[in-house]
Amino acid sequence: ACTEYVTGHKVEFPKPRFDKPIVMKPQGSPWIGDRKLDGVEHKHMGTFGGSGIRFTRLAPGAKIPACVEEDAEIRYLISGSIEFGGKTWIGGKTTEEGTYMFVQAGAEVGEITSKTGGEFYVIELPMLADIAARQGREQAGAPRELTAAQ
Repeated sequence: ACTEYVTGHKVEFPKPRFDKPIVMKPQGSPWIGDRKLDGVEHKHMGTFGGSGIRFTRLAPGAKIPACVEEDAEIRYLISGSIEFGGKTWIGGKTTEEGTYMFVQAGAEVGEITSKTGGEFYVIELPMLADIAARQGREQAGAPRELTAAQ
């Protein structure tokens, strides 16, 4: 109702792709060491329509170097702590404890370190960069990409 009020258009939902809710069991997925970063591991939970869900764990003393992120991500620090932007951020799963980061596609992200170790729950959103690229092509007058639905 809020979206319809703000946009003036009826909301159209896509057809469901799954018959039942998907229940992920993290304990059944292995931690895989990052091929480039010592002390960083990932647990891939699934990819759905281009979006992905994973856990990322930093061992005590590990770091993720500053970089430009190719795709958007939402990162929830669910345990441990990290140092970022000159501040220590504490993980947790309550409204009183916990930290999240929204990283836009193409954003310059500073170094993340962890003295104690920390674990993120990460939602990967590559489709945001895909939408921006498509809109850029359309504005530049490039032909629209065709899909099977068209």
